[in-house]
Amino acid sequence: MPSVHHTKMLILGSGPAGLAAAIYAARAGMMPIVVQGLQPGGQLTITTDVENYPGFAEVVQGPWLMEQMTAQATHVGTSMIWDTIVDVDLSQRPFKITGDGGDVYMAETLVIATGAQAKWLGVPGEQELGGKGVSACATCDGFFYRGKKVVVIGGGNTAVEEALYLTNHSDDVTLIHRRDHLRAEKILQDRLHANPKIKVLWNKKVDRFVAGEGVSGLVGVDLIDTVTGEASHEPTDGGFVAIGHSPSTELFRGKLPLDSDGYLAVTPGTSLTSIPGVFAAGDVTDKVYRQAVTAAGMGCMAALDAERFPPLQGRGWGGARGLARDRWHPPASTRQQAAKSRGPSLKGRVENRQNARHQPFPVIPGKAVRGADQSFDRHCARIAIFYKRLRGPITGAEQDRCGAGQGGERCIQAGGQAVGHGGHGAAPQRGQAAGQLFDIDFALEQPEQAIGVGQP
Repeated sequence: MPSVHHTKMLILGSGPAGLAAAIYAARAGMMPIVVQGLQPGGQLTITTDVENYPGFAEVVQGPWLMEQMTAQATHVGTSMIWDTIVDVDLSQRPFKITGDGGDVYMAETLVIATGAQAKWLGVPGEQELGGKGVSACATCDGFFYRGKKVVVIGGGNTAVEEALYLTNHSDDVTLIHRRDHLRAEKILQDRLHANPKIKVLWNKKVDRFVAGEGVSGLVGVDLIDTVTGEASHEPTDGGFVAIGHSPSTELFRGKLPLDSDGYLAVTPGTSLTSIPGVFAAGDVTDKVYRQAVTAAGMGCMAALDAERFPPLQGRGWGGARGLARDRWHPPASTRQQAAKSRGPSLKGRVENRQNARHQPFPVIPGKAVRGADQSFDRHCARIAIFYKRLRGPITGAEQDRCGAGQGGERCIQAGGQAVGHGGHGAAPQRGQAAGQLFDIDFALEQPEQAIGVGQP
């Protein structure tokens, strides 16, 4: 019988992004559920040698690495469920997610880490030789072909970038393209043609990846000329398929914004999608880096963003700006408690002085201060807040004038920002301070931004 699962966080996908999100969320007490999908462990499970994931001095196997991540996530409290999602309802919270077996998942927050799949040619030998000479990631596997002959199949930006990267490891790189011109950007094409380590085979398509007799790996590719139909063979030690990636976003079409290539759109620098409470991480939103370590980092970001999701803490949601505000500004009750432990605040001390003197503080936010309208003596003049935002340094002489309360002098002036007042024992002056005045309300609320406070 179908079950209903309730959770604070549901994670779709069990690659590095999904499992990193699960580890952070579980440690925060959110009791996340990970729905593993069609390919538990993600693309690393079809990668043999992994040498560029931090923390391992020796080469590790991709499937083993994902087993360790899964075990870590389970150890800290993540529930792993074998299921495939067929429908998502993001119209209201909690979000309703339905699996192909009828199970329903009700989630307060949703992390989408469904990843992306490399596009393959679908020719004989491609899958059989995967990890044995055939790859879709030069950054991941190029090192293993140092000093060997390699081919790259494709004609877009991805293919040209892969070919250029492989020249760091190989002096014999061949780009195979089925047309007589490339689709890559002009600057990339110029770099490609200027590189003596790269040659291009035009109007050729791969018919088959060839394994040698008695040899476990790739030894060459059979080609067909797309114009003449002529068959040929190109010997190689490594073949890199670079015809693009396809993000796993079919479930979210029409429900979340996608970019022109089908990747989930997020607020730059965050994991936030257009729907509050829905976050995206990893290759499902990243079409630039596409690395396991960057996916794991984005999973961490998604978990932290979800943990701080205001509705989970009884506060309203203001989108990306609201989340940023809540990150840096604790609730009022917390601020008030902290204020009690610190004793009287700067604002309180100023108000006490004002009450004692029966006159208002002479700085009016957003207005010029005229000496004839406001004045206070040399003692009150010592209270001044100098902002970091000032465009120039405050000189000792200016601070002395402020402390002495000289009549009509500008007490503080730097970079066009000034406060003017009449002083003790002198006739009030009507000299108006130039430029934008200090926002004293901001100063009193943000005393940590002051670089100096004169004491009375």
